[in-house]
Amino acid sequence: MSNLEYIATYIWKNPGSRYMEIMCSLLDWKYGEESGRSALAAQGWGSTYFSDETRYKNVLWRNVDPKNRMSGYLLTAEGLRHVIIS
Repeated sequence: MSNLEYIATYIWKNPGSRYMEIMCSLLDWKYGEESGRSALAAQGWGSTYFSDETRYKNVLWRNVDPKNRMSGYLLTAEGLRHVIIS
């Protein structure tokens, strides 16, 4: 499973999840729970998946409230194509 597939699947299972929840879960999955995930997520590790300049945000997922960049995320129709159901 790729990082994109993991993020899409996480948002599908947890609609409205916020950035830190998603990134901490991704870091746990990728590196294990003792990865120092809070520090990595706080430093912006993986933020390219959620920045406005990326090709993923507003294509695969979007903010619940587009006027509030701190709101959680929902999948778009294109994002649903990356969900892995197991």
